[in-house]
Amino acid sequence: EGAADFLPEDLMIEAVTFGHNAIKTQCEALEELGKVAGKEKKYDTIKPPIEGLQEMVDEKYTAQLDEIYNSDLSKEDLSSATSQFSETVVTEMEEIFPEEKASIKGAMKDLMCRRMFVKAKNEGTRIDGRKLDEVRVIEAEAGLLPRVHGSALFTRGQTQVVATATLGDSGMRQKMDRIDGMVQKRFYLQYTFPPSCVGETGRVGAPGRREVGHGNLAERALIPALPTEDEFPYTIRVEALVTESNGSSSMASVCGGCLALMDAGVPISSPIAGIAMGMLLGDKGAVSDENAVIVSDITGTEDGLGTMDFKVAGNKEGITTFQLDIKCEGLTLDTMKKALEQAKAGRLHILGEMDKALTEARGELPATVPKVIKLKIAEDSIGKVIGPGGKQIRALIEDFELTNINVEENGAVQVSGFDMKKMEEAKEMITLLTSQMGGGGRGSRGPKPEYVGPEPEVGKVYTGKITGIHNFGVFLEILPGAEDGSTPGCEGLCHVSELHVERVRNTEGFIRSMNTETLEVVYQGKNNKGKYQLSRKAVLEQKGVKARGDSGPPRAAPQEMSKDEVSVISQAIENAITD
Repeated sequence: EGAADFLPEDLMIEAVTFGHNAIKTQCEALEELGKVAGKEKKYDTIKPPIEGLQEMVDEKYTAQLDEIYNSDLSKEDLSSATSQFSETVVTEMEEIFPEEKASIKGAMKDLMCRRMFVKAKNEGTRIDGRKLDEVRVIEAEAGLLPRVHGSALFTRGQTQVVATATLGDSGMRQKMDRIDGMVQKRFYLQYTFPPSCVGETGRVGAPGRREVGHGNLAERALIPALPTEDEFPYTIRVEALVTESNGSSSMASVCGGCLALMDAGVPISSPIAGIAMGMLLGDKGAVSDENAVIVSDITGTEDGLGTMDFKVAGNKEGITTFQLDIKCEGLTLDTMKKALEQAKAGRLHILGEMDKALTEARGELPATVPKVIKLKIAEDSIGKVIGPGGKQIRALIEDFELTNINVEENGAVQVSGFDMKKMEEAKEMITLLTSQMGGGGRGSRGPKPEYVGPEPEVGKVYTGKITGIHNFGVFLEILPGAEDGSTPGCEGLCHVSELHVERVRNTEGFIRSMNTETLEVVYQGKNNKGKYQLSRKAVLEQKGVKARGDSGPPRAAPQEMSKDEVSVISQAIENAITD
């Protein structure tokens, strides 16, 4: 599995060959290690194959199975026919091999795999009547939903995806709280696979690992074609809803998502399409050889009974992402090369069909997309724009009829709205606010004035005025500055972990819910950078406020074991290892 920036197929094979040669050296070293420190491999002999079962299943049911495979049935009819046929086989064979239902099913599945391979190898056709390199019938439509920013309907055979694209400012970025801090994604694709798309009912809840994985694959496919943030300042969200599925819904999401982006006016460098390749082998557990049959645009049946699912996405020039899943022992480089060449031919065909719906991104953004302008302010001026409890920024949005104002921690500001004149006026107001004494950037005005009044007392409770709200905490002025504004007040940070006795997940939402412009905090001294540290949590603890679940006596500390107890346990472990 991997991603690339429009990598040609021959270079990909070269890269795989290079990596394969490097791995050979590691494998040789592991084999040498196994000779010295390894153990004999254990083989699964719990349920050995039943003698004569596979041969009898082959002899009795091959002709009937071939008749089903040659009938050119739809997905539902083929699934129903094979299911009924399998039940008949199990019922009849259980009379000869009682209580061997699982083994009979395994023998039947093996027969189905081999007959699918024989049909493809000898006749050059598949069970749905297509040629080996033939892609299912494609229908593509862009702009089918009038209100959303971009939309597309992509249908390939019995796989269908409705994709929508939404554009917003930097405040709409996908935020992920990782162990190394907050990460934001400017572009993200969300893939949804409801039970209804395969004719079933079931619970629809949070996305599972399959939806997350397929969405990530489709997202990687589109990233190389996206414009840079300087070229296109919008946050881009694509949703791919699978409405019907019979194989390769993730690659259909790539195609539908690409059309939705172009319909929304996102200036992508080139259209992107994806295709899933499969492989049929006479012996499902063997390594691919010259007899391997490569098939394009696999269905669900070919995915289940075949030995490979090789998803490849890209444009006319090269590959942007790929994912390989095999059930056999391995692939030869020749087989992979053939699969990539066949995948490119299929990809070009799909791109041609997509061109019938939309050849390039629309020349202008839809009227429903808010306009965005960017500016930069000094980091120490952020509080001037936001104001106490977000009061100032809310007033700006309301007064200038904006959609949003988003301020980053580095001072980057995005103003979004539908009236460009009022947006420019808002930009001028922000510039004016941040240029005022005590709140502007440094520039030609020299260094920012510092607090020169009396130092606060450590441990004392102060009522601080909120001057800035950020993800990491709240800035408060606990002592006033000069009356004429020549020097600022004493400002400190109440970190998000010190806002409450319980965890605060959203700083801005928490402060807004309190509907206050001041907070009672305890001054805890300066940190190693000379910054004032404040704590509201300490005030609450002084008042007796406890976190939920904190009531009750503390857990007793574990007692230390005696030397005799340690000796007995050690001897028992040693005897167990020896035995």
